[in-house]
Order: sequence, then structure tokens, then C-alpha cells
Amino acid sequence: MYSLQAEASFDAAHFLANHPGQCRILHGHRWKVRAEVQAAQLNTNGPERGMLLDFAGQCGPLAVMDKEPKLEGRHMSIFLSAKSAKTNKQ
Repeated sequence: MYSLQAEASFDAAHFLANHPGQCRILHGHRWKVRAEVQAAQLNTNGPERGMLLDFAGQCGPLAVMDKEPKLEGRHMSIFLSAKSAKTNKQ
């Protein structure tokens, strides 16, 4: 069994609109993105020969950070709402 892991982090803010306490106020966190992929065997042909997955280029946290380069310092409540609305329309 082969396993590949990657992790990335960024700082961003959010709030919980219906929370009765302090969490309803805009505040920040260090967010972590972690991913793990497992497979019984490695790729045997093509550009990924000998690899489990092109983790940085295809789907891992590093790819997420590349695709969403403005996560650092972002207001995540607005960002996630916009992403959710876009996904629900498709």
C-alpha cells in the first residue's frame, strides 16, 4: 500500500452569524488543509509513471492553494458562501 500526504496552511477570518457568543464577531484563525491519497500500486505509464499521483499538480492541498491563491487573509464566511452558491447552481 502506498500513501501520500500533503499539508498547507493560511490565515483567514470568519464569523458564525447565529452564534450566541463571541464567535459571531469577525475573528481569525490559521486554517490547515490536509489531504492523503492511498493506492495499492503506483502508476505504470505516462508522465506519472512511478508516482501515486501528481499531488502538487492535481488535487492536494498545494494544488488548492495554487488554485485559490487569495485564501491568505480572506473572509472565509463570504468566500465559502460564494463557493457554495456557485456549486449549488451547477
